[in-house]
Amino acid sequence: MTPEDELADALGEIARDIALIEPEPKDWGMWVNYLLESLQSDTQKERKSAADEEMLLDLREALETRIGEANSKNPKGCVGLD
Repeated sequence: MTPEDELADALGEIARDIALIEPEPKDWGMWVNYLLESLQSDTQKERKSAADEEMLLDLREALETRIGEANSKNPKGCVGLD
């Protein structure tokens, strides 16, 4: 079973659950909207997490570069960040 098939099955189950909980089709929109908002929120969290990770990697690289430069100026091991 492909991931797309699994997703289709899961969405089918969600649709059946919504129909059982909310028998009036006019009210289904509220649940669909809730699902979309949840997906959007999860996506934004993932993007923020990826951006935070990228920022930390950039910071690490900058610090390693700075420490490497300081060590090359002072090979005795006393790191001074002038």
